Amino acid sequence: MNLANIPLAAKVSVGAIGGLALLGTGLAAGAHLGSASAQAPSSTAIVATPQPSQSPATAARNGAAQAVRRAAVAAEAQVLGITTKQLNADFKSGTTVQQLATAKGLSQAQFQTQFQADLKTLLDKEVASGTVTQTEEQQAVTRLGRAVPNWSQVAQGAKKSPAPSPTPTA
Repeated sequence: MNLANIPLAAKVSVGAIGGLALLGTGLAAGAHLGSASAQAPSSTAIVATPQPSQSPATAARNGAAQAVRRAAVAAEAQVLGITTKQLNADFKSGTTVQQLATAKGLSQAQFQTQFQADLKTLLDKEVASGTVTQTEEQQAVTRLGRAVPNWSQVAQGAKKSPAPSPTPTA
């Protein structure tokens, strides 16, 4: 028998029937093996439901952490008088907040004072919207009040352009 002589529709049909037979056998075996109790009805279908990847509390903490990070970058941008989009572009090019602040004539103390005020205002809005709790806001303001994020390092996750390698001379 030459498979080339069999029509494509027949090949697909046989394959589909074989697949359904395997599926039915798997469901029957799963129902049989899954019934540890006395007698489970033979027509019971096993339906799997996806498990959430994280608990609601964990998702809320992650959402709050992201809101705090966004607020910190937005506060830095406000102090510098630029947009967050421009600040992120500066980060990607390897520029630090310190370099940007120095170019604007701001000392670290001046920048930090303005940053904390702007950050508190932005986080107050997050608390009002329910994204961040009052406690999370207080913790963030305390933590970020000690040191300006991105002051002397490029923001985490931003890609710094690689330095060109020296060309060997002959």
